[in-house]
Amino acid sequence: MLAMGRIFSKLEELELRMGAVRALRILSRLMSYKEISRYTGLPPSTISRYITGKILPSLRQAWRILSSFLEVHDLVITSDKGGSVVKSPSYIELAVLLGKLALRVYNGTMFDAVTAVGVYACVAKRLAEDLGLRFISLSTPPLILEEPDICIPPKSNIFSVVFCVKRGEIKGVKEALIVADPLVRQMYSGFVEAAVLALRDLNIGAAILDYGCREGRETRSTSLSARSVCVPRLARRAAMTAVLNTEEKR
Repeated sequence: MLAMGRIFSKLEELELRMGAVRALRILSRLMSYKEISRYTGLPPSTISRYITGKILPSLRQAWRILSSFLEVHDLVITSDKGGSVVKSPSYIELAVLLGKLALRVYNGTMFDAVTAVGVYACVAKRLAEDLGLRFISLSTPPLILEEPDICIPPKSNIFSVVFCVKRGEIKGVKEALIVADPLVRQMYSGFVEAAVLALRDLNIGAAILDYGCREGRETRSTSLSARSVCVPRLARRAAMTAVLNTEEKR
């Protein structure tokens, strides 16, 4: 788990460098080395050596690769028609890393639990495990959870979504983090806001871990005044912090 402080340990630095390799491997499933080179500015031969595990990128190169990956993240999601990329262990590990990086420099409310809207349930579960938080299964009919459960009727939103949760999972939860994938956040933002309303009906506050954020600001509020943590922006910032810390030590 990444600590919330500013200084990165050697293990955390290694996690960043390995994350960059995962990003390249994911991109290589969707584009050629020459195309990846255009995004990252790295020679195809260097990209090949990183992907095959012959060498690891430096921290600065890792930051460069992760930044490039975030720029084309929407393309990765929309090109993944069968969901094989998003469901792969490499992608889940990378998405969790980016989420933890963003939360590292987020100075907002602390959370008791993590849930997901969209295809990022696996990411949310792993993120909850790494952060030592509870995972809430937020489902919609006809996928009804095993009894006992609570179903929250829809509020005023264009989707009129009904959400169901397990009673035991929400016991004692005050603040939850909603993990929203880029496709849902960009195309179905009302669905995310419906989840915020559902949690509020259960007296649970909510913030959104926004993988689809494209604003220049670090965080932003939805129309419901829910805090939204911009993963692309804050993950880049946290990774650059690791680079600067390392270079200052030299």
